[in-house]
Amino acid sequence: MLLTRSIRRKMVAGLGVLMIMLGLLTISSLSGLSNYRRTVKDLEVIESAPRNARLIGSIISLIEPLNLELQALDQPGSRQRIYARQHQEAQAALNNVRGQIEEHYRLLAKYFDQLSQQPFAPDDLQRQRRSYSRLRERIKQILDDYERSLSLLDDENRHDEAARYMIKLVTQMKDAMHELELIEPLENMQPRLKTAQRDYRAHLAFVGGISLLVLSMFLFLAWSSYRGIVQPIRALHRGASRVAAGDFDYRVELNTHDEISHLAAAFNHMTERFQSVTADLDREVQQQSRQLVQSAKLAGVGYLAAGVAHEINNPLHAISTAAEGLQFRLSRLLKDADEADTEIVSEYLKMMQTESSRCRKITEKLLDFARGKDSERNQYDVTAIVREVVAMLQHVGKFRDR
Repeated sequence: MLLTRSIRRKMVAGLGVLMIMLGLLTISSLSGLSNYRRTVKDLEVIESAPRNARLIGSIISLIEPLNLELQALDQPGSRQRIYARQHQEAQAALNNVRGQIEEHYRLLAKYFDQLSQQPFAPDDLQRQRRSYSRLRERIKQILDDYERSLSLLDDENRHDEAARYMIKLVTQMKDAMHELELIEPLENMQPRLKTAQRDYRAHLAFVGGISLLVLSMFLFLAWSSYRGIVQPIRALHRGASRVAAGDFDYRVELNTHDEISHLAAAFNHMTERFQSVTADLDREVQQQSRQLVQSAKLAGVGYLAAGVAHEINNPLHAISTAAEGLQFRLSRLLKDADEADTEIVSEYLKMMQTESSRCRKITEKLLDFARGKDSERNQYDVTAIVREVVAMLQHVGKFRDR
């Protein structure tokens, strides 16, 4: 769970897996290179070993100076000259063989030292050392005899005997090398090749196992990256596209418990806020629409009130004027009438004037409402209003039957 809490930890874990993969591949490569280097080094050791055939060839070369030019021997004075040259060539060949033998044994000693440190060293290596040591002493003795016989080559009487003896010595050295079971460096290549084949098979199995392990780790890393990064980003992109298309009820569901999951939660919260703001705006628009409709209705009422007020004002003005004129005329006509009737008529006329005046005020208020002016707040005497109503209605019962 610790590796799934943040993208940074996922990246660190992925980098760690890559480093492990790189380390395993590096170990596999270094192991192969080490095995190759060891094989090449062993082959170099075997290749650097002195060859017995070369030593035998150098020993046999001692016979070449002993070959006589038979035709030249018949010429006067040529025999001594040929014997002298033969002596010189045999001495030079002997010196050359001695040098080659010393070089051969020097390389052989070095080879034995290197061979003793190799895992494919033969078990009888010490015996081979002793055999070569004995052979060296014997060859040295034979070469000494060969060198002592060189002086006899100048003697015409003993030349042939000395030459045959020296050829016999060379043959003894050659036979001595064949009689001994001497080690042949190339023979050590076969066990080394077998060892190299075993190492190759083991290394091939090791590399195959490492490759399978690295492949498994790579597939796991690819699967984890897809599940932990690619798939959540695709889900977030799909959710954003649906919300952008107008599906505000859609919510992105991620369980990665990392920054992408937090981003999805923030996106869902933003969508909810946007949906809430949109709903509030819709309600406000509906409310404003109702208010506009109500205002339109009130405007219609205002126009109606203005028309009604204009239509009522004219009759009210006529009634008020007629009531004033009637009161002026009745004051003369009712001089001889009963005082009670005169008071009643005067009161009715006064009531007509008062109520018509009130109706004019009402129509003025209707006109003010229609014009949209703010109405004034006034204080009224409720008691006086009640008295006026009572006074207006107290005579209704008297004239109900009329």
